[in-house]
Amino acid sequence: MESVFAQAMRWLVIREHSEKELRRKLAKKGYAETKINEVMLQLIEQGLQSDQRYTEAWCRAKISAGYGPLKIKYDLKQQGIAESIIANTVSNDDVFWLEQLQIVWQKKYRKIPATAAEHQKQARFLQSRGFDFSLINKIILQKIDT
Repeated sequence: MESVFAQAMRWLVIREHSEKELRRKLAKKGYAETKINEVMLQLIEQGLQSDQRYTEAWCRAKISAGYGPLKIKYDLKQQGIAESIIANTVSNDDVFWLEQLQIVWQKKYRKIPATAAEHQKQARFLQSRGFDFSLINKIILQKIDT
C-alpha cells in the first residue's frame, strides 16, 4: 500500500486541498487516523498544505464563477476553514462586490427588469449566488433609473 505521505502529496500536486478535505480523503482510502494526523502535521509544518492557500485559490475560482461573498463565506465554513482565515481572505469591500455583482447581472440578464416580477426574479437569482440584498438593489435600481 502506498504511504500516507505519498498519497497526500499526489492530491496536493493536482490542486490545493483544505486540511479537513485531505483528512477525509485519506481516511476514506483506509489509512489509520494516527498516521493521518502524523502526516498532516508534517505537511503543515513543511508548508505543503495550507488552509490559507486553499482558501485564496478557492475564492478566486468562485469569484470568477460569479459567486458573492455570502455564499463564499458559507461554503468555506462548511469546509472547516477557520473564521480568521475566512475574514482575512474574503473581502468586505462593497465596491469590489458591487463590480462583481454588475458582471454577474450583465452576463445573466443584460436588460433592465420591466416589471416587479422580473425585478424579484433577478434579485432572487443574485441572492442565490451569495450577494447581499442591499447591493442587489443598488444594481437593479440603478439600471431602472438610467
